[in-house]
Amino acid sequence: MNHIYFNYLRKNIYKYKMISINSNLELNNKLEYTKKENENKRNISEESTSSFEETQSDEEEISTQKQIRNCELSKEITSIIETLIDNNKKNKRRKITKDIFTGRTIPKINLNDYINRIIAYTEIEKNTLICSLIYLDEIDKKKPITEFNIHRIFFTAILISIKYNEDDIFKNDYYSQISGVTLTEINKMEYTFISLLDFNLYINPSVFEKYQHLL
Repeated sequence: MNHIYFNYLRKNIYKYKMISINSNLELNNKLEYTKKENENKRNISEESTSSFEETQSDEEEISTQKQIRNCELSKEITSIIETLIDNNKKNKRRKITKDIFTGRTIPKINLNDYINRIIAYTEIEKNTLICSLIYLDEIDKKKPITEFNIHRIFFTAILISIKYNEDDIFKNDYYSQISGVTLTEINKMEYTFISLLDFNLYINPSVFEKYQHLL
């Protein structure tokens, strides 16, 4: 009996050992699989983070380039307009009349900052800016531009140019927010501006070419 029992016990011990070995192998395999899966997830996460950082970096670079471009355009346009205002002063073309464009005092925000703000928030194209300068010159022939009216006249020139030349435009309530002018006033300014242009917004290509070198 002892011999039989010993053989039985030995077989079962071997059996349990095999089960234990197989269980350990399965556990090791599972651990190895989990480890690889975690590594893959970590690699994917790192790649995603790297890709996001690269995209973010590109967007920041584009944003910076836009800011630089806007600042340069603002300075150039401010210089052009200030020369126009100075010439009007010298030629005594400073008839101050009360109208929708003219304020009692000069706006607190300086012209360069205002122009930079309008350009940035309207996302205006360069060719459209050139059109706005042409319109400004035409308006000046009938209504002398001064430091008292330039902010509103410039903004209206931009607004009219965008609506006439570009496909993507905002609603007037948005333009009201960025310009500091009420919606009712914007509507009046648009109509008055177009009236001064005799409702003719067409620009001859040869005229446009003459103004291109300014910006």
